[in-house]
Amino acid sequence: MASCSEEISVIRGSIHAYRIFDIGSEMDILHAEQLLKDQNASQYSPDLPGRGMLIAERPLGLILSSWTESIADQEYQVIPFVKIWSFGTISIRFRLDLDGHFSLPDLCEISHYLENSESFHQKAVNQVTELITLLNPAIKKPGLWRQFEDYLFFHFEKITEEQEDLKKVFYGDGISSLILGEKYMEFSDQINDSVASTIFQYEKNDLLLIHWNGSILYDAEHDENILHVIEFALCQLLELRYYDDLLDHQLESLYHKIENKRGTVFRNPYTELARFAALEYIDISDIVDKVGNAFKIIGDFYYATIFRAATEKFQIPVWRKIVDHKLGNLAEVSRLFLGDVNEKRNQILEGIIIVLIAIEVIPFILSLTQH
Repeated sequence: MASCSEEISVIRGSIHAYRIFDIGSEMDILHAEQLLKDQNASQYSPDLPGRGMLIAERPLGLILSSWTESIADQEYQVIPFVKIWSFGTISIRFRLDLDGHFSLPDLCEISHYLENSESFHQKAVNQVTELITLLNPAIKKPGLWRQFEDYLFFHFEKITEEQEDLKKVFYGDGISSLILGEKYMEFSDQINDSVASTIFQYEKNDLLLIHWNGSILYDAEHDENILHVIEFALCQLLELRYYDDLLDHQLESLYHKIENKRGTVFRNPYTELARFAALEYIDISDIVDKVGNAFKIIGDFYYATIFRAATEKFQIPVWRKIVDHKLGNLAEVSRLFLGDVNEKRNQILEGIIIVLIAIEVIPFILSLTQH
């Protein structure tokens, strides 16, 4: 397929740059709302009348102070939209409005900056650090994880290139550069085909392209619900990555303790380790299940399809299998420890029984020998 997208010029739209952070194991949303009452925080309610976007515990939403960012010799107002989730995640969406004529190379320059600028990312880190300080009493095990998720979402409300076949319009080097957060470059057909592989259209005059690094929505109306669907999928991805990392450390710590623990006749070191492994398994599996069941879409095929496509692009099912496998390893370690503990207890009981029997039998045998 020929490269068609180079002629696109965006007249009106917006860019949304996501930063998703893990700040603790759990968040008390009602307590957090009280702590942020001066910031007009309120629980987010999806705008889906007559449809079903089910959120087990609605996140807390608020808007932080905007600032002006200089990108490629132009000034853009950056507006941060924050959601605080009950499973210990903060998602920040930075919106930059586009008004004028922006070629794809222009937009590639902006997206590359948003993904790679240390100063821009540091502003996001500073904002989430301030929120952690304010929310500390409402967070269980507070702390900012060193890793994060970033993502770019482009909303084009009006473009200069109008064609009946939008799939041809949104294909080529410019679109691929934009989605992948690269400066404008020429890609192979394989890369361009991969980027364009997940396209959805509800009507002929709209289009949504979802990729693992970014998405493009072309629609005259701004659909916030699509942003929320993709945002939650990103939160799921971050949480699964976090618990994958946590399980790695927990299992490594257990294996290290096994090597260094030494038991005695009267003390079995595995009792403590078995209890620790069992408690960690219960705690982590409970939170992972909560994350997986926190968001559901029913009654709307289009949004459900988008959510499923986003989870597949982000490889969430793969991450879930990895986490479930490691949880299984943790449970198995606990079972092995408990088995060893029980076996040693049985051996001790058998020894006691033998001693008691000997105490009873030996005097009887001695009495017989004396006669």
